[in-house]
Amino acid sequence: MIKSRMIRFIVSDFVFSLILGIMAIRFFSQETPSWKNIFFAAHHNALKFFDYNTGKIYVYSEFDGDLRGVYQLEGLGRGLKVSYRRKSKR
Repeated sequence: MIKSRMIRFIVSDFVFSLILGIMAIRFFSQETPSWKNIFFAAHHNALKFFDYNTGKIYVYSEFDGDLRGVYQLEGLGRGLKVSYRRKSKR
């Protein structure tokens, strides 16, 4: 009885420490975007920013500065798919 409780405690403590360690590693290993990896373009009364790190295209209105939408690149080459997520109006 005592051995099974001790083993269960050790295993749960190990799993908790492992999960906490993985979360810490993921948090501190995130890259911060640098300006050399961002491409700017102005087209059809909008400013477009392409972030090479994340593969996202941010489209801002040229006049009011509101975010029109975010395009996520899902593939490369001929089968390039772009999913569009529109920011909700409040």
